[in-house]
Amino acid sequence: MTPIAEGTNCAQAPAKADRSNRRQDSNVLYCLIASSRSAWRRWLAKTAERWSWKTVVCEQPEDAQVLAGQFGVQLAFVDVANSQGTDFRELVTQLASSPKVLVVVCGNEADLAEETWARELGVWFYLPGICQTSSIDLLCRDARTISTKHAAVAAQANGSQEWNSSKVAHKS
Repeated sequence: MTPIAEGTNCAQAPAKADRSNRRQDSNVLYCLIASSRSAWRRWLAKTAERWSWKTVVCEQPEDAQVLAGQFGVQLAFVDVANSQGTDFRELVTQLASSPKVLVVVCGNEADLAEETWARELGVWFYLPGICQTSSIDLLCRDARTISTKHAAVAAQANGSQEWNSSKVAHKS
């Protein structure tokens, strides 16, 4: 099996993700796209890739849960509008529990209970009745800016910790 590349479907994903490439290039950011609608997945993947996101595209929420953790995604689009059952909702709950993931829920138009549920979880955006608009371009752009800043802050914090631990190690 080949490693996941831009626009690769979860069915083609390796059993275990190779994180070594991500460690070498801290500018690589991953976007999870989870939906049962194939045309929507393709359109959103192309949109995210225009903003230099590496996409992990999944039709099944179970695959998405596994790969989100393996790749350490920073942005996730989850389509709960046309999903059967609660599996995509469970995916949203898992992703929203991580402060490192910006979660965008694409929901049913005029479903206030669903919107309330998503907002209570703390998702980044709730989009009722998602359509193919330029606002998704803006979300991808803004998410990239936020994720890049988070990565820089984390790298700086790790550098400070390494400096502090080396300083302590040299005290005798």
